[in-house]
Amino acid sequence: LARMYPNNEYYGVDVTPLFPTDNLPGNIRFFIVNVLYDLPFETFTFDFVHQRLLVRDFNTKQWKNIIGELARVTRPYGFIEIMEMDL
Repeated sequence: LARMYPNNEYYGVDVTPLFPTDNLPGNIRFFIVNVLYDLPFETFTFDFVHQRLLVRDFNTKQWKNIIGELARVTRPYGFIEIMEMDL
């Protein structure tokens, strides 16, 4: 995706350093972050925020905080996509 759209910026976030390191385009940055705490981005930073495969990792109270933080970093009229497997 980053190679197809080189004028866009892409950010990856995970709690562990599992990011690829070889042959990355210059428009990708990775951050080691725990989503239970504030994300290291300004309010209204992103047009699109994607999260996946975390539904079983958190309780209801934690999810409320996580969704709030995803909403905080998403610009007005931006999109938040949460993808999970069927349970």
